[in-house]
Amino acid sequence: MKRRLLNVFLLSLLLPNASVAQSRETLCDFSKYKYSWADHFLPNGFRKVVKPKYPAVARAVKANGSVQVDVIFDAKGNVREACAVSGHPLLHAAAVRAARETKFKRNFNLSMPQPISLRSKYMKAELYYTFVL
Repeated sequence: MKRRLLNVFLLSLLLPNASVAQSRETLCDFSKYKYSWADHFLPNGFRKVVKPKYPAVARAVKANGSVQVDVIFDAKGNVREACAVSGHPLLHAAAVRAARETKFKRNFNLSMPQPISLRSKYMKAELYYTFVL
């Protein structure tokens, strides 16, 4: 009982910082990338999918649900940038960590019949991670 109260107290100290770090004003800015949406590539587009680890603090307060992470990945399939967009703030870091370790197949920008100046160097995708107690 004392341990749980201590966890809730520590959580109350951390929660304001977590919500500031992922507020609407600080969402990832992907404007430095010239990208295309990767929706039609995702059904067969993964080389490696990483399952996120459930954070102990989130487990202590029974935080659960789905977290949306937007990612930018390059032509080699490596994630360049990831950002949690929605979901419980205590689950954001774990979901972003898993998204950064995800690898996509090299299935774009190789044989597109358009001029090289119009080809996208990066793709953007939305990943969803569900945390269940």
